Amino acid sequence: MQLNGVTHHRLLSPGGPAPVTLYVNAETGELSKVETLELDFYMRDVPLELFYENWAPAGDINFPRTVRLARDGLTLLTETIQEVTVNPEFDAGTFDFPGGATPTYDAQLYARGVLSSQWYYSLDSLGLPFNGVDTSITAIEVAPGVTQLVGASHHSLVVEQENGIVLVDAPLHEDRGRALSQFIATTFPGKPLTRLVVSHYHEDHVSGVREVLGENPSAELVVHESTRDFWRNVLASPSTLRPDSLAQAPRSVNIVTVPDAGELTFDDPAHPVTVSSIRTGHAADMLLTRETASNTVFVVDIYSPGNATQLNAADFANALTTLAVPTDNLKIIGGHGGEIHDFATLQSSLQ
Repeated sequence: MQLNGVTHHRLLSPGGPAPVTLYVNAETGELSKVETLELDFYMRDVPLELFYENWAPAGDINFPRTVRLARDGLTLLTETIQEVTVNPEFDAGTFDFPGGATPTYDAQLYARGVLSSQWYYSLDSLGLPFNGVDTSITAIEVAPGVTQLVGASHHSLVVEQENGIVLVDAPLHEDRGRALSQFIATTFPGKPLTRLVVSHYHEDHVSGVREVLGENPSAELVVHESTRDFWRNVLASPSTLRPDSLAQAPRSVNIVTVPDAGELTFDDPAHPVTVSSIRTGHAADMLLTRETASNTVFVVDIYSPGNATQLNAADFANALTTLAVPTDNLKIIGGHGGEIHDFATLQSSLQ
C-alpha cells in the first residue's frame, strides 16, 4: 500500500487491546508508522499513531531521529533524538523500586491503563491526575428536591421534578455514568431521567454522558447551541473496544440547545430549572444551572466552593449580575468543591 506516496508493506498483529498495524517501507525496510485503536472515555474508539522518521545510522543499526505520537489525528508529542547508544549497560538495581515502596499488581487497572493510556497521560500533562475508577457518590441535600452528588474530585447536580429527574454533568468515564444512573433509579424509583445537562464540553466533566443516555432511554441532552453538531458526533462514535450502554442499545437522542447568551427554563410546580449561557474564558459553551425555587446555582470550574484556589470567580460573579440572580439566600454548589457557599463567601473570594 501507499503511505505518503511511498510503497509500504502492512503487517497486522492481532495482540493487545486492539490489533496493531505496522507500515514498513518496502524499499528500505524501515518502520514508518504503527497504528492501533485506544479507548477514549469521551470519544470512544480513537486511532493512535506513532510515526518514525529521519532514520540514521547508530552503531551497527539504523535508528529514527524523530518520533511523533498522534491521537485522533492530533499530534500529542514530537520527540527529537540527538544521541543513540546501542546496547547500553546499567548498574544492578537501576530499575528496582525505591525502599519502602510496596507495589501490587491490579489486573483490572492494568488492562484499563493499557486500553486508555493516552487519555490518562493527556490529563496528567495538564496537572489533572484522575487515575483509577471513581464511582463513589455522597448525596448532599442542598434543599428539598435539590441534591449535589459528590465524588472524589467531580460532582453532579440532581433536581427532582414532578415528571422526572434533571441531572447536570456525568463526569470522568462510563463507570461513573453508570453509578449516577443507578443512584437515580434507586433514589427516585419510578421517575425517569428526563434531561441531562452538559455544563461545558471539557472531557473530565462529561465522559459519562453516553453511558447515562444509554441507560436512560427517555433522557434528552441539553447543551450550548454551538456544540450541537459536536455532541451529535460524540453520540454516534463507534465504541467497540469496550462498548458502553449507548453502543449496546443505540438510539436517537434528542438534543436540546441553549441559545448563546440566552437561557431555557424547564418548568415544574415545585422545582423549576433554568439553564443559562454565560460568558467566561474557561469555555465558550459554559452553561450555568439554577434551581430557582431554592435559589441554588450549580457552577463548574470557574468557581469551586471549598477549593483553596478559584480560577475565574469574577466571571461567575459577573454572570450572576447579568442574569439578575437574587443574592439573598443564594446557595452555590459546584462541579468541584464539596461546600455550599453563599454570596458573601463568593464576594470574599474576589478580594
